Amino acid sequence: KEPLIGLFVDGTVLNSGDGSSWEQAFKTLSEAVKVSKGEDIYVAAGTYKGKGNRLDLTDTSNIRFIGGYKKGELYKKDRTKLNDDEWAVLDGDNKDEVLVKIAGASKDIRFEGGFLFKDATDGAIQIIGEANKFIENISITDSRFENNTSNTGGA
Repeated sequence: KEPLIGLFVDGTVLNSGDGSSWEQAFKTLSEAVKVSKGEDIYVAAGTYKGKGNRLDLTDTSNIRFIGGYKKGELYKKDRTKLNDDEWAVLDGDNKDEVLVKIAGASKDIRFEGGFLFKDATDGAIQIIGEANKFIENISITDSRFENNTSNTGGA
């Protein structure tokens, strides 16, 4: 079995740790992004709402979010057929906010398996191009989008 190595996020922890394990997990996605140096970011199943879970990935590179794991799981597994309790839900809570903004010279950003983007009223994901800045290699795999709307563009 191949162990999970990287940073860990679990929205149910009382206080954020250093992200080095499930026991020391960050509480929000943005905390993991701030310290990431290219490590995988494992996001525990559960619902993520609020400011710390809205991601501004402007001029960001080499970020890979991996969902489909319950808190405490230690080894990699097939995440293509998940149970309902294994999804990491990025919930817009029907507020006029974007869940994920990718802009500037961003590249190599991936959401791999086990993410549900839902109830965002200004777009679940917005990718915003700028003059002389290139956005490259953005991927979202084995994830779902539900009940999202946008008046300004976005998924």
